[in-house]
Amino acid sequence: PWLCLFVGSIKNAFLIGMLPFIIGDIAKAFGAYLITKEVRKYYSQIS
Repeated sequence: PWLCLFVGSIKNAFLIGMLPFIIGDIAKAFGAYLITKEVRKYYSQIS
């Protein structure tokens, strides 16, 4: 049982450690999406 707990806590620590990177990737993707949307709107107004 102890080994399971140990492995579980390592996995949890790893996931928690990866969380900022995952959130950062999502935020970057979302930001890029918003920027492209705004740029397209801007260009459609010009032409």
